[in-house]
Amino acid sequence: MARVFRLHEGQDGTGWFISSQISKNQLRTIKTEGKDVATSIPSPFARIDLVKSAFRWVADNGINGTTAQHKLVSDALDVAQLFFIYPKHKDKVKIVSWNPADRLNIWQMTVIPDIPHLLRH
Repeated sequence: MARVFRLHEGQDGTGWFISSQISKNQLRTIKTEGKDVATSIPSPFARIDLVKSAFRWVADNGINGTTAQHKLVSDALDVAQLFFIYPKHKDKVKIVSWNPADRLNIWQMTVIPDIPHLLRH
């Protein structure tokens, strides 16, 4: 029988089957072995949700520890500190907002000038 790989408990099945939204109780069953943080997160927004879940997990389970959730919280707080001290270092560091439409336009004009032509065909 095929194995379904899940990080949480409570939804079993093989092959194509209907699954449901993960509940808060199922989220609590996710186990991370050691200090590894998930690296196959498909989008920045999913990664942000992973960090939010880590904050929730650390708040519920204690701030002292070396789990993957503690690492994510630590990394997020490091980034927050960079934003906090940014005014002191703004001559050395540039914070750029992320706007996909603007970035694509810049990329189209500078990286590959022929891309608009290629996209039309």
